[in-house]
Amino acid sequence: MIMSEEKAKQGLFLANLTRDFKQLKRDRAESVAEDAEIAYKRHIEDICRALRENKRKTENLMLELAPTTTFDATVVPANFDVNKFMEADEKLGLDTRNLSIRLEIMLDRYETLFGEFTDTDLVTKVLPTWKSRYNE
Repeated sequence: MIMSEEKAKQGLFLANLTRDFKQLKRDRAESVAEDAEIAYKRHIEDICRALRENKRKTENLMLELAPTTTFDATVVPANFDVNKFMEADEKLGLDTRNLSIRLEIMLDRYETLFGEFTDTDLVTKVLPTWKSRYNE
């Protein structure tokens, strides 16, 4: 906020009360834009976290195929429910795909609304093919 010497002498309270409409509108716009950008960044971070969790869940699903004891080198067919495994694997795959699509959409919207998304490491860890439109 730029204040003339006269307004500076009046004090901050009076200076704020006497700001013109254009200054008030600009200050409010900056505040709203900052809040929106933070919300978008946090949402992108949440989607990235969910994708990392899904990757871990998929890896853990494969651990269920591991032998039941250290002396047993194979999975006991009687202990393995292929349908349950397949449903869990499918659900994780669909969740991962959905999250990846949502992430791509949110990154596109972020860059449209706020400019370049600079935390590329966060994104490329879970979506290696993503490139910012500013780096093309």
